[in-house]
Amino acid sequence: MKKTILICLVFAIMLTPLFAMGAKDANFKPVEQKASQVVADPTTLEEKVSYAFGYLFVNNIKSQGVELDLNQFVNGAKSTETKPVLTMEEMQKAIEEYQKVLEEKQQEMISEISTVNKKRAQEFLAKNAQEEGVLVTPEGVQYKFETKGTGEIPKVTDTITVDYELKDLDGNVLDSSYARGEKATFKISNLIPGFQYGMQVTPVGSKVTYWITPDLGYGEKGTGNIAPNSLLIFNIELYSIEEVTE
Repeated sequence: MKKTILICLVFAIMLTPLFAMGAKDANFKPVEQKASQVVADPTTLEEKVSYAFGYLFVNNIKSQGVELDLNQFVNGAKSTETKPVLTMEEMQKAIEEYQKVLEEKQQEMISEISTVNKKRAQEFLAKNAQEEGVLVTPEGVQYKFETKGTGEIPKVTDTITVDYELKDLDGNVLDSSYARGEKATFKISNLIPGFQYGMQVTPVGSKVTYWITPDLGYGEKGTGNIAPNSLLIFNIELYSIEEVTE
């Protein structure tokens, strides 16, 4: 995290003055660049720091899906000691156009992930609905009791205290009160629809699993570490409810 912040800060510091300079300096002209030279391994502190910035910066950018021409990257860096072969306006336009390309690629990737996840969810739920002990609410939330409590069943207006673990279809733990070592208290009406519907069939004292369809969870957009159209699997222990009086 610190590395990412550092590199992004360097990038911002580097670009801002350049564009500002280009806007003020209308007289600079592009010049030809000299051929790249073979550089020896770094030995001095200044050389090592320079190498480190180059490596970390490029590695971070590439990890975000940006495809760099390293020869031109070095060429651009060397241009700071002479004059750039592109005007500031041309550089800014290129970066803006490439940003659009990256956004399009990201949307395509999200769309592909969303489609795959939705199909996986549908296939899983169709099979899971046939498993012994699995019930389905009218809204489509599948659930199964490990232990069915004998207490009161919550209403949407209630506040509940639970322990829970949220996983995806691959078994990745996305969130867990167990891991934090602290029970969670929620107002049901503030939760995703699938959780609300599940709670309305769950008596206090129950240990239950919910399988929540994407459209009753976080849908096509997803959120945080939850991918678009993810099937949500909640393992829950419902300890208590408290009716909220208006």
